[in-house]
Amino acid sequence: MDSRVRAMTWNIWWRFGPRWRERQPGILATIERFTPDVVALQEVWGADGTTQAEEFAQALGYHAMFGAPSYPVAPDPALDPDHAGVELGVALLSRWPITSAEAIPMPSRHRAWDPVVLNASVAHPAGPLPILVACLEHATTYSDDRLAQAALLADLATDPATDGPCPSLVMGDLNAAPDSAVLRPLRDVLVDAWVAGHGSADAVTLPSTASFRPTTER
Repeated sequence: MDSRVRAMTWNIWWRFGPRWRERQPGILATIERFTPDVVALQEVWGADGTTQAEEFAQALGYHAMFGAPSYPVAPDPALDPDHAGVELGVALLSRWPITSAEAIPMPSRHRAWDPVVLNASVAHPAGPLPILVACLEHATTYSDDRLAQAALLADLATDPATDGPCPSLVMGDLNAAPDSAVLRPLRDVLVDAWVAGHGSADAVTLPSTASFRPTTER
């Protein structure tokens, strides 16, 4: 039995920006191109009885689960008519059925609302595949919350109740560098899938504050 899993995680930026509708086909096409088995999504919208994840799942033939709220908080008051009454959360897409899912509140001393981690189990052919999808606190001034949230993910990922043929996957926007002290609780008990999968050593994640200049060739 092949127990491998092809996993993707992606912050898809909710309905922020002036042309969020135009991004949807590109996001869907990228997922189709890389053919992941499971996809962890952050900054996912939910509105009018559906969610962005459910729309993607329908187009892909996948299964979907959504949990809210998550970081950052949706604008209030709404900055655009498209923002009014729209949730912001995290989601999981899976080519295999999602057999269980629970939105668990994460520690958050500095917010007036409780961000959640999506704790799910997927029916992988080799057996239950536990998956956690989360977006951690992004404010570096709230590092106590960031550390507590990472510790919660570590506890959930190593829960003896999830022991089985498949390892637990923790996926999401962790808002910290891989060697950050914030992520130490995770590093202490989990294996970095990028390293284990022989991902490129020079791959980087750039912050939103990074600036880019177009280049031309002559």
